[in-house]
Amino acid sequence: KVMLGMYGLKQAAILAYKQIKQRLGLEGYRPIQRTSGLWKHDTRPITFALCIDDFSVKYFHKEDVEHLLNSLQKYYETSIDWAGKDYCGLSLDWHYNAGYVDISMPGYVIKALAKYQHPKPSKPQHSPHKWNSPVYSLKIQLPTKIDISRKLDKKGKTKIQSIAGTFLYYGRAVEPPILVSLNDIGTQQSDPTKNTMKE
Repeated sequence: KVMLGMYGLKQAAILAYKQIKQRLGLEGYRPIQRTSGLWKHDTRPITFALCIDDFSVKYFHKEDVEHLLNSLQKYYETSIDWAGKDYCGLSLDWHYNAGYVDISMPGYVIKALAKYQHPKPSKPQHSPHKWNSPVYSLKIQLPTKIDISRKLDKKGKTKIQSIAGTFLYYGRAVEPPILVSLNDIGTQQSDPTKNTMKE
């Protein structure tokens, strides 16, 4: 008999979601249809984004957010960051008067480069993706050369997938320009070569 959670149980996420949906539903909170992870209250002007166990709350009146906190604290232990500086591993620097927020992930890239033992390049690369310069006199631009380099083994394939996944999160959250390069690598990761590893 399992009283709390079981590590590695694949049904854990849906069970936890159904449980919090039922519990918060009693307090008037509902998920917004067709917007995954976004919730609102039936009558109060409060919305929040829920990602696993992180809440990012938009509210206008302190009593509304206190209502949400009281609703959660009936069932769960909570910690509160009133400045809203950290959400899902993202560091948020709010500039309310100017109407924008700076999003960053300090140290993420440095840790990832160390994890994958990536050597520092001898000269800087200012573009996240290798490109072919167009020949303006030609009407038809020729495609890139076919990759005939050696295929990687299973370990190399797993490493490519791991690297792509690590930087995909970073690209979606903070640095969208690298997504072009990641997309190119992603199309090759099922059958990667030495050139894929180089990219």
